[in-house]
Amino acid sequence: MDRSSHQVRMEQWASIIHNQASSNMTKVAWCKENNISLRQFFYYQRKLRDLAIESQHTLPQSLSSSANFCELSIPDNEPEPLPSAQTSDITIEINGCLIHIDDSVSPHLLRTVIEVLRHV
Repeated sequence: MDRSSHQVRMEQWASIIHNQASSNMTKVAWCKENNISLRQFFYYQRKLRDLAIESQHTLPQSLSSSANFCELSIPDNEPEPLPSAQTSDITIEINGCLIHIDDSVSPHLLRTVIEVLRHV
């Protein structure tokens, strides 16, 4: 099965599974009423769950192929406040590290930072 056919089938089954979940019926009763094989229903439910888990744990191709690591030292003291001329529009704190983002950051860089932070 080619990639687009697989994607279409997964989207169809995602819709089917969503319809069952919002029906307030048991899976067995809903599948029987909608002439859907219970075996197929559970098969695609598992496939979609596996895809969702995989997508949460996989770095995007652009990051995984070019990822480099370096050691950073974290000072023991509190970070110094930024001078007023360098204030940022967004400040993110993760595990005591501050990330300052101002309005001049490129959308590409911001997307990359967000993707990396999802896996921290």
